Amino acid sequence: MAAAAAAVLPAVAPALGLGRAENKPETFDTFDGFYPLYMEQHSDVTCRRFHFVGTSLAFLWILWDPRLVMAMLTAACLGYGLFFLCLPLQHGLVDFAAMGVVFIASGRVLTGTYYKPLAVMVTAYAFAWVGHAFFEQNRPATFVYPVHSLVSDWRLWFDIATGKLAW
Repeated sequence: MAAAAAAVLPAVAPALGLGRAENKPETFDTFDGFYPLYMEQHSDVTCRRFHFVGTSLAFLWILWDPRLVMAMLTAACLGYGLFFLCLPLQHGLVDFAAMGVVFIASGRVLTGTYYKPLAVMVTAYAFAWVGHAFFEQNRPATFVYPVHSLVSDWRLWFDIATGKLAW
């Protein structure tokens, strides 16, 4: 199944407009190099508010069952490793899909249910994608740089929560 996905995703990604090439002027080897691009893609205050609400709700889900922190860290570590292996693919679909599957599977193992990890993902992504689709009117960086985007979402949340960025 993984081999089939690896064969299909490169062909499907350009048709969906999910290529890395148009969103990245360079390869971002570090988070600090990526964050300015992330902030450019989140210049609309309403989009940032949607991100903040979605991330806050996801955080509440995680507080409800802290075992989900381990699932999230496991998925992020896998995604970070895959990021460098998947750079030649010119999209982030493989690392995004792998992170999602690992988060849901490890969340299921740790919590005994699929409901909790799915609730975290649906809550966070639904709010973020509404912000991008209707207010920022751009494509989320999740499909291009999933690991950097995940870390950036949490940094954005922290910056708003601490008053560094305006609500």
